[in-house]
Amino acid sequence: MSKLVGSLSGLLAGVMLATAAAQDPIPVTSVHYAGRYDMATHTFFPADIDPDQSPGDNNPTVLYDNSTTNGSYTTQNQATQFAMDWGTPTFGATGATITEIRIGYGTNLTALQNIRIRLHQGATGFGVKGTEIFNELLTGLPGSTMAGQGQGITVDVTLATPIVMTDGPLGWSYFSGNNSTGPLTIGPPNAAGVVNNFDRYNNNTGNYVGTFQFAGGVPMASFMMRLKGRVNGNGAWTIYGTKKKVDLSATGSATPGSVDNVITIKNNPGGKSVILVAGLVQSDIFSVNLDLQLYAMPWIIQLAPMVTSVIDGTVNLPTPLDASLPPGTQIFLQAFGQNLSNQYKNWSEGLELTIQ
Repeated sequence: MSKLVGSLSGLLAGVMLATAAAQDPIPVTSVHYAGRYDMATHTFFPADIDPDQSPGDNNPTVLYDNSTTNGSYTTQNQATQFAMDWGTPTFGATGATITEIRIGYGTNLTALQNIRIRLHQGATGFGVKGTEIFNELLTGLPGSTMAGQGQGITVDVTLATPIVMTDGPLGWSYFSGNNSTGPLTIGPPNAAGVVNNFDRYNNNTGNYVGTFQFAGGVPMASFMMRLKGRVNGNGAWTIYGTKKKVDLSATGSATPGSVDNVITIKNNPGGKSVILVAGLVQSDIFSVNLDLQLYAMPWIIQLAPMVTSVIDGTVNLPTPLDASLPPGTQIFLQAFGQNLSNQYKNWSEGLELTIQ
């Protein structure tokens, strides 16, 4: 009996240690978008306007979003330890190709900052940090504009090489190398799988230090990470971008000479005309003059207006493919639909066709 009691006591002590209280989060005077970091050239490009506020910034798609800031950040032990948060992205069980991430940090230093960002596939926390699939030092990031006052800063990071990521547990970590700069705290709300804990690891050895949470649990012990890219596993037909009242989808083998392919367009409202266009280049252009999002410019094909069903707004287009098309050829399609005033002001997402 005494052995059992001793074992339970040791277990409880370990649990208490694993979720130790950390320093209180540090308030920031403001949180602002600062610009884009290009991993290919390790260059920071300042910007005053968050591209989320631009109607043309719909491509690639947000696939996982843990970025709702709560006005504070944490810096504890950032001089020697990296802090890892974790969650559970799901991409429809097919995985995803990530092309951009969004990070957020706070600092009271005016000097330029260098921050190491890691992504950990399979991380479940509490000492399990998974396998590193991204480990890069971002240099020359902006500091606070007011000496001694903490400011929150968000930055989009364009990856030099896309990361193929599976569904399931994922960790993300920050290391600034100083105790005045650290990750922004996020939520609530928080993304799927995020809990009120984070891990710390020795930056040089990777050894686990412990799992922590903020006293009281508010703000959440969670750090910013947003993933943008494309969902994998869609075969010949891949959707990208966002839409406005027009659905565009397709089925079929998409092999040279195949006749089983069908493109479906659904407009809201029904009974209105739609136009299908195709190009050889994927684009992401918002035309202010046309008030339209353009995902396949320039067009090489434009099908004449087709009237959709009054009942459900749908039209199905058989799409036989020429036998001479070489496998790997990509064609980009988009549909535009009329609104109640018979103006072509509705648009679909882009549809990428890859000949199989």
